[in-house]
Amino acid sequence: MTDREPPSFFRAKPVWVRGLHERMNSTVGFHVSLEYLGDPLVLRLAAANTYRIWLNGKWFAYGPARAAHGYLRVDEWDLASALVDGANSLAIEVVAYRVNSFSVLNAQGCLMAEVTRGEEAVAWTCARTGRFCPGVLEHRVRRVKRFSYQRPFGEAYRLTPQSDTWRVEGWGQRDWPPYLDNLEVVPKLLPRRMPYPEFPLRSLTEVGQGRFTIDETIKESKSLARSNVGLNLLGFASDELEVRQGVDWDQCRFGPVESGADVLGVLLEQGTYVDFDLPANLTGFLRVVVSCEVPVRLLAGWAEFKESEHLDVYQQETDNIISWELEPGRYELEGFEANTFRHLRLVARKGAVRIHSVEQRGYEAPARLSSYSEDPELAAIQRAAVSTYCQNTVDTFMDCPSRERAGWLGDSFFIGRAAQALGESLGAETAFLENYLLAPDPFFSLPDGMFPMCYPSEHYYPEFIPQWSLWLVMQVDDYQKRGGDAELVARYESRLRRLFAWFANYENGMGLLEKLPGWNFVEWSKANELVQDVNFPTQFLYAAALRAFAGLFGDTAFAARADAVAKESLAFSRSEGERWFRDRALRKERGLEVTADSTEICQYSPFFFDLIKPEDEPELWRRLLSEFGPGIEHPEVHPANLLFGWIMRFDLLKRYGQREQLLKEVKAMFGPMAQKTGTLWEHDQAKASLCHGFGAYVLALISE
Repeated sequence: MTDREPPSFFRAKPVWVRGLHERMNSTVGFHVSLEYLGDPLVLRLAAANTYRIWLNGKWFAYGPARAAHGYLRVDEWDLASALVDGANSLAIEVVAYRVNSFSVLNAQGCLMAEVTRGEEAVAWTCARTGRFCPGVLEHRVRRVKRFSYQRPFGEAYRLTPQSDTWRVEGWGQRDWPPYLDNLEVVPKLLPRRMPYPEFPLRSLTEVGQGRFTIDETIKESKSLARSNVGLNLLGFASDELEVRQGVDWDQCRFGPVESGADVLGVLLEQGTYVDFDLPANLTGFLRVVVSCEVPVRLLAGWAEFKESEHLDVYQQETDNIISWELEPGRYELEGFEANTFRHLRLVARKGAVRIHSVEQRGYEAPARLSSYSEDPELAAIQRAAVSTYCQNTVDTFMDCPSRERAGWLGDSFFIGRAAQALGESLGAETAFLENYLLAPDPFFSLPDGMFPMCYPSEHYYPEFIPQWSLWLVMQVDDYQKRGGDAELVARYESRLRRLFAWFANYENGMGLLEKLPGWNFVEWSKANELVQDVNFPTQFLYAAALRAFAGLFGDTAFAARADAVAKESLAFSRSEGERWFRDRALRKERGLEVTADSTEICQYSPFFFDLIKPEDEPELWRRLLSEFGPGIEHPEVHPANLLFGWIMRFDLLKRYGQREQLLKEVKAMFGPMAQKTGTLWEHDQAKASLCHGFGAYVLALISE
């Protein structure tokens, strides 16, 4: 199967268990026995929302790549490396969340899978004739809180030693297996297009132990993750929850961390905890091998960063906690959801448990940098950038792999450039742009013509970022210049015309955008407080997007509009003799009046979008070079943040040959990040996401 061929199956049909089609947070296991005679066996599958594969009881793979509404991407896994001669057991777990989120769709749960030997299907899913046998897995607790506002559910488990035996033995002699239904509406199939992920096993290092007491007066969690579920945010209400991981965690009054003997193989008594670290902030699946002789409740909590003994499991308005309730026995525990952490705490909330091993199974793209700088600081930044890229491009282009795992526009423009710096194929970006083109149009409650701010996702609130759709235009242009799929680019023309028709509704008599609705976003700084009525960073972006469209599709009228918007906004935002571009104009009785506010990103934007060049504004360019930089607070101009002001600055330093200054500033900005977390952050401080995809663009900036 190639990316140019539409995927197909010989016999498989998309199926789901009868009665679970609308049920939230359902986990279904599918098992089949296979006979291996030495000839190649390939598993082809598509699923909603996520799947995990076990072969002969051993972890094998995870997926899929994400797709638009009404579509599924098809994966192919060669099973040869894990097969044994004779009988084999193949097990597939599928989770259907059935809620809206930024990371997955509220899609009908399904599995469409078949095992092929050459051109013959030897096992397949089908309601009546399929060989895969289903079972509903109730040991993952359904009624739990959402992991975050942006992602579906957290994880809690109630396990016995027999909970996972189905992966090898199947379902045994059940009198009444669950009925399967073939889906009435069959999703359309797309190639994966993206590279397949890597799953490296990483051991964690113990860093200390301690004790805790229980404060049962605490009845509500300190979690900031949204709990106001309802029609616009689906999930379980507080009084429906079966397990409250946050309350269980918050009731623990943790004493100081003490260094101690290696806990592995040693009994962790009730009321004790142990802390572990990874060498860097990494994404994957927590794996803990334990045994117990009494019933146990084991909690795992994690964080991307900590500056003291305190482990903040709610660092990003997320619930970074897994709960396991275990009957006596031995267990190989493994989280189903991908999570990002450097610091881990295991808590013996009830009963004594023996910890045999603690690992993270990585989940990342297989990108590599061909060579690293001989400068140790730059090499560390490059390693952090590669890690950031790999964690954020595993199944789509993402903003971050932790809080959201969402395919955000804006961020994606710079991730595409990072991929080019790594020498990556355009497959991942093709899939990303294909998803946006295939998104419902109009998109739920958004205005006609507007794109969602992140996708694949499901938004029931009428929230959108108008600037992000302009960044999409810029990315399509960039993609085309990188040799992207010409057919895909051509298909964007009519859709982008409708986008610009929406923007035209807000052009004033000067041709500038005025009073744009939605969440107007320039960057995480003072600039985001200055977005109305006429925002000049937005005008500069608008001019660039019009120009990009004109170049893509040979439209001279758009080119003229771009020139007019650029000329008008440059002149209006900075009168002759003024030192700085101003950020906005407000509509007053006498007309539009430019306010005194100036931000750093407003100075960089016209240069970044090639509306002006240093030779056009030599004095302003000189001031930008000499009066700004990491750690400098300018008395007249509000400072920038990473997303996007600093990235624009660094891009301009590279573009105009200021390499020495660029490397100095890159070290000042990204060096501490590389040292503290081994990843690059959303902000210029250690808050919010500490592994944000756009930061990988530094690879392109510091390359020779």
